[in-house]
Amino acid sequence: MDQNLDRILLFLQRDELKLAIESLGVTGADKRSPAQMRAALTRCPAASVDRLLCLVQPERTVQLLACLRSAQQDSVRSSIETPSQPRSRSPIEARPRTRALSPIDTPRLTRARRKPDSADHLRGPFVAIDFETADTGRDSACAIAAVRVEGDEVVDRCMRLIRPPRQAFQFTYIHGIRWTDVAREPTFGPVWNDVRSMLKGAAFLVAHNASFDKSVLNACCSRAGLEAPCLPFECTVRWARQVWGLRPTNLPAVCRHLDLPLRHHDAASDAEACARIMIAARREHAG
Repeated sequence: MDQNLDRILLFLQRDELKLAIESLGVTGADKRSPAQMRAALTRCPAASVDRLLCLVQPERTVQLLACLRSAQQDSVRSSIETPSQPRSRSPIEARPRTRALSPIDTPRLTRARRKPDSADHLRGPFVAIDFETADTGRDSACAIAAVRVEGDEVVDRCMRLIRPPRQAFQFTYIHGIRWTDVAREPTFGPVWNDVRSMLKGAAFLVAHNASFDKSVLNACCSRAGLEAPCLPFECTVRWARQVWGLRPTNLPAVCRHLDLPLRHHDAASDAEACARIMIAARREHAG
């Protein structure tokens, strides 16, 4: 397992672990027991450092990144120092000092605390996008849906199944898609060649937990030998937090708040909901 994920799970508090369990749909864990929740999240293929950090408060994100970096530094030091040969410290190094935010912390702090952009591109057409994946590989997209919005109106929709590069499906229990459903479907390249026509003239892309969908898009384009679109991504998780102050901000919770219909982990429904959230957030932000 990813050591960084293991460390983050150790740093999470009980209410944060409970939120992660509920957001990722993990079952079989006693929510009164942090140890059981950590063990269940360890076994969850959908759990990742990025997804866990997306669920916590912005100030906790900074704290967790600081803890993670400190643990990484301690691990490196312990691997090169032995008890028999302690590293000597100079008088300057021995002085107590306050740890400054590292480069890995600073961008996360900036992104978490900035207000939603009022840039011109946010007023233009956009495309909401959603992927479902077959396994933990970001190149394993098995479904894609896209919804184009112009003004405050949905003007185009598409949903396609994709044959991923591997037959083993780990996430059928989440989205219901099996290898037999996609075995005769085209691979990502031909599908994307059809879908990307919807991006013509779009100012930006939108996704719920955008870091995930962006990474899937980039990985699939790379595997197919295609150039990923050079459009900025907006994340409706961040918009829901900053416009309405919502917690949690998983897709079902935001849809309940806005009274939007949703069939969660159906790519077409998720992309439609994401588009509707962005329309509502943009309208409220502008008003």
